[in-house]
Amino acid sequence: MRKINFIFVAMFLAVILLPLSVRATVSPNVNLSKLTGYQGEATIAIDPTNPNRMFASSNVSTTGLFAAYSTDGGTTWQYPSPDKIIADGADSLPAACCDPIAVFDKFGNLYLAYLTNSPVNAVVAFSTNGGQSFGSTTLTQKEQVLGMFPYETSDEIVPDKRYLKDEKDFEGESPGALNAPGDQPTVATGPSFFAGEASVYVSWANSGIKVAGTRASGLGVITPFGTVQTTLLVGNYGDIEVGPNGQVLVTAQAATGGQGPTNINVILDADGLGPAAFAQPVFVTTNKKETSFFKFENFGSSILATSTNVGGFDFIPAQANRSIDAEADLSWDKSGGLRNGRVYLAYTEETVNENNDTNIMLRYSDNNGATWTAPLKVNDDTTTRSQFFPKIEVDQTTGHIAVAFYDCRNDASGTDAAANTEAEVFGAVSFNGGVSFAANELISQSSSRSASFANANDYGDYNGLAFHNNKYFYIWADNSNITGDNANGTRSSPDLYTAKVTILAPTAASATVGGRVYTPSGRGLGNANVIMTKPDGEAVQTRTNQFGYYRFTEVQSGETYIFNVQSKRYQFETQVVNVSENLDGLNFFAR
Repeated sequence: MRKINFIFVAMFLAVILLPLSVRATVSPNVNLSKLTGYQGEATIAIDPTNPNRMFASSNVSTTGLFAAYSTDGGTTWQYPSPDKIIADGADSLPAACCDPIAVFDKFGNLYLAYLTNSPVNAVVAFSTNGGQSFGSTTLTQKEQVLGMFPYETSDEIVPDKRYLKDEKDFEGESPGALNAPGDQPTVATGPSFFAGEASVYVSWANSGIKVAGTRASGLGVITPFGTVQTTLLVGNYGDIEVGPNGQVLVTAQAATGGQGPTNINVILDADGLGPAAFAQPVFVTTNKKETSFFKFENFGSSILATSTNVGGFDFIPAQANRSIDAEADLSWDKSGGLRNGRVYLAYTEETVNENNDTNIMLRYSDNNGATWTAPLKVNDDTTTRSQFFPKIEVDQTTGHIAVAFYDCRNDASGTDAAANTEAEVFGAVSFNGGVSFAANELISQSSSRSASFANANDYGDYNGLAFHNNKYFYIWADNSNITGDNANGTRSSPDLYTAKVTILAPTAASATVGGRVYTPSGRGLGNANVIMTKPDGEAVQTRTNQFGYYRFTEVQSGETYIFNVQSKRYQFETQVVNVSENLDGLNFFAR
């Protein structure tokens, strides 16, 4: 095990901590949709009050959304309508264009956000029975819908130039614009500023990032959304998350067009539904100069989380028609465990601009997004092929993290005799708060090729992930027809697939940590105080013997500890160590 100087830990932690070995069981892939035409851009959610209850949705190639629900933990799936389509103009929901995202709150309310067809609006509908039907008596603006937020009309708005096509588009008809003039609503739930309640937030891109929030105090007891806030966060392809104290963090990619590079920024509302507004502009040190991001980036109160070479329209071989974006995604630890309050950011990076070697990266923040750690590469391949569309979720029962994504690592030639064009699905789990990840797990049973989707939407913009009690589900567009039940056939329009990954976490085995403390002349220093700080902040200490040796026993492996030495005569550098086995050479040298 290497030792790390404390001052450099943020820079090198991602490099030297190797993936942990972990046992995971991937259940057989399940075709959820089994529909003709296109299904993509999917979401999946697990009810924390009843984990057997799940919901899934996606785009389709016509008006409406595919929808399915499970009452047995994803073993079998049923549909709220005979044709498996909701919000198609035939039910009470506003007709949908696209971009569904779903989440449950702590009471079991299911929220489904999406974009309407014409005019384009951001909508939040909800269900009290896990998606079997949508509606309640607490409604605003439209029956069975919590909120409908019209997009502004302005000459300054640049419509999203991506398109969702169906078969008619390939017969010479012009395609209909997707997500114009806004894009990609996201919905999140969490604790509230008001005791005992849940807060619910929706954000979407519309000439900047808009946010609206509301409260829930029970199953079906939901307050109408409040006034829409226009944040000073500029961009698109982002996410919103609620923290353990009801605080709200929003992220967006600054440049919504081009190949990159660009920035990913965040903005915080420290008290959520409380009286304070989103944070005022903050000052950070950039290149040794104190810089206001209000002036530097023109993002107002936004904070730079990271830069990336993946722009808003970054074309890679696996998504050659639609292109990809960095697809920044947040997840906040609200588990009450050791890392409660840590917020994670997953995104896509390109090693060199336009070399198509894209990777999935992770950063985290322990101060509500004010500062972020150095990036950690999640995918553990050694190829120069593409990974894209990450999704991250914290298991709120354990604090473990799952990240899943499309991955071309195994496509050296594939079925089309071209490299880096076919994608599988991989996932990875971290048990130590994003310090390192276990070996990646292959989730999909075969690869897909978006060039044969017969739809210029390709894979879309994102996929879905749900993680609860050491089981996670990823949901994705797949045209491998590995299950033999795609009505379109193999290598044609994709169906919606999912799989359950069951994690067996590493056991909390104990280890010993020891070493020697040296004087400047190289002799052992007796009676020095050695302090070991545990991940929960508890400090334990021991003293060196007359020859300078010390030892800690019963140290829980798989965790990161801080070690330092106190002496009246000498000073020593602090060391940060991830303990995975017995460590006998953690030595300290006086300066």
